[in-house]
Amino acid sequence: MKKLKRSKKLVRKKIVKEPKQGGLTMKQIESYLKKAKGSKKFYWKGRKDSFKGSIRYQDWLLSLKN
Repeated sequence: MKKLKRSKKLVRKKIVKEPKQGGLTMKQIESYLKKAKGSKKFYWKGRKDSFKGSIRYQDWLLSLKN
């Protein structure tokens, strides 16, 4: 009689890509904010705040913790 081999299934976490807003990731937006001066600083600050408030970004942060 042959022994049946049991296949070991590895449980892998699904890697979720970092979400983008307008083609930019949060790190890219933060770097633009850091380099901006004057009224452009307010523009990038608003982009960063709106991205932080998005459900996609918050869900992505939760997926990193788990």
